[in-house]
Amino acid sequence: MSNISEKIKDLRLEQGLTQPQLAKAIGVSNGTISFWENGLNTPNSNYIIKLAKVLQTTTEYLLSADNIANTITNQQIKQLSQDEIILIEAYRNMSQGKKQALFSMLDINPHFTELPAQGKNNDNSRK
Repeated sequence: MSNISEKIKDLRLEQGLTQPQLAKAIGVSNGTISFWENGLNTPNSNYIIKLAKVLQTTTEYLLSADNIANTITNQQIKQLSQDEIILIEAYRNMSQGKKQALFSMLDINPHFTELPAQGKNNDNSRK
């Protein structure tokens, strides 16, 4: 999946929902869902939150660009323990230097020279 329109459609189908069912669940018209899934419009932040809840995913997943983190399936996300979620969120809020120190402490050599920047303004909560 590469963009939000594909993610919405794929997650909707994965949940066994029709466009009208999803529309009713989040309070929009059937046409709005169709527009979103066809990339003709993009949901605002309020609807991103509602979509994440109904589609049993995270707002970050819906908004993120394709990268290695997106290879995690929704089923794997659901299986994360609360401790794992806390650790992931703490990692995402670390400075670049702290991330590098963590890799060093764990004796992990990442395959990239610079870690991707993750600002504290990202919506990293699991909805």
